[in-house]
Amino acid sequence: MRRRTTEFRILRIGLGIPQYEIAATTGIDRGRLSRIERGVEPSDPEEKERILRALGARARYMLPVASELIEFLQEGWKDEPIPFRPRRARA
Repeated sequence: MRRRTTEFRILRIGLGIPQYEIAATTGIDRGRLSRIERGVEPSDPEEKERILRALGARARYMLPVASELIEFLQEGWKDEPIPFRPRRARA
């Protein structure tokens, strides 16, 4: 099964904010926050607002970009060539 992620996870990681900090700021249990980020459990509008507030003002402007990235990774990547990965030098 392919792991699903949400905009909240992409934004949080992109902003460099640890999950425990968001959980502490929002009052949302860390386990529940993890399930919301993975798309296992839906969040209600109040939780979404608290998470966005904890991520900061920049997150509101970055949300559409995160949504597009998820859509690309889920759908668009299938048709794209595999990116070049240089081999590591052997010691």
